[in-house]
Amino acid sequence: MKKYRVAWYEPYKIITPLTPEEIEKRLGSKNGKFQISTRMWNLPSNWKLFFLPKIVGEIIESEDGKGIVLMWLRVSVIDLMIALVIYACVCFFMRVSVLIYAPILWTAVALVTIYWKSARNRFGKRLEMLLKAGIQ
Repeated sequence: MKKYRVAWYEPYKIITPLTPEEIEKRLGSKNGKFQISTRMWNLPSNWKLFFLPKIVGEIIESEDGKGIVLMWLRVSVIDLMIALVIYACVCFFMRVSVLIYAPILWTAVALVTIYWKSARNRFGKRLEMLLKAGIQ
């Protein structure tokens, strides 16, 4: 299996000798599309933490009949903008200095980006293990 790991926003690509039909069976997908939940707790379905990305993927077939699985993170920009506006309003009404506001915001962005990258790699490796099982 070949794997390509780059930034969190690029697709995690897995090339496997399995056929797309076998991959769909293993992932329980329909029409070559799938979605993986990143929620760690059993929260009600309408609760969502804004920094948790949605993991979506697509199964395609290469020219030589091998299956290619593309998995990427889908982040809601609207949720991130709402969080930024709330943070800015709180800092404005509490009269927080820009010298404090900016480093805290930069640190939060850096931590969320690091989390997204680790989530992408973690779920990509789990997906690889699931597809690799039973192949010799």
